[in-house]
Amino acid sequence: MCLNKLTTKITYSGPCKRPVDCRLSTWTVWSHCSKTCGTGVRTRNRRVVATAKYGGKCGFNLIDRDPCTYGPCPGSPCAKIACGHGGFCRDGNCYCQPCAGAVDPVCGKVEGTALAGKFESLCLLRYAACVSKKGYIFYNRGNCGDHVPNEPLDCSVITEFKYMNDSQNCRSVDLVRMNRCGGGCGKDPKDCCRAKDFATLNVGFRCADKSVRYSKIKSILSCECRKEELVKQGQK
Repeated sequence: MCLNKLTTKITYSGPCKRPVDCRLSTWTVWSHCSKTCGTGVRTRNRRVVATAKYGGKCGFNLIDRDPCTYGPCPGSPCAKIACGHGGFCRDGNCYCQPCAGAVDPVCGKVEGTALAGKFESLCLLRYAACVSKKGYIFYNRGNCGDHVPNEPLDCSVITEFKYMNDSQNCRSVDLVRMNRCGGGCGKDPKDCCRAKDFATLNVGFRCADKSVRYSKIKSILSCECRKEELVKQGQK
């Protein structure tokens, strides 16, 4: 009589209880800039929603800080200078904005390059464009190739950049983060996703005569579900 040979396969070698890293909430929306002109700082936060177990890691940043520049202060040496390419003006000279803070990958490319690539943050995409003295294209948050639906499942802010024209048909020197609201608000058709909080941006515009002027534009910071009366077809 022959005995069947038993084979043993080791699929995991280590402690009986595998380390489990802590789980974090999503980032909050960015705060307002600490300054209304010149260069300030904006912040966002996240929290631990499930603690680490069995020696898992939890050394992640809970606070993210990002420089924000909303145009020069009136009367400053930069009042008539618009740097473009994601740069900022200080003491009459243009500089590329340094990046610091948590990793938040985005897919994009610097204009003139053939393929899109992954950048560790939107700030680093802007920085790469700035040092190359070229524009940039933002595709989506996350890795290139990730499936990003046109509309999120729940009401939230969708990052969106646009070149803007002012009332005198002068074009913004750089892409402006205008954002928009998208996503669902449940089954009630009267619940609509609408803008809640705004940031006021001091945007530089270059006119046909090469002059530079600044205008204030509102950018969406957060969205909320709001009840609105339905309008029947044919009504205004």
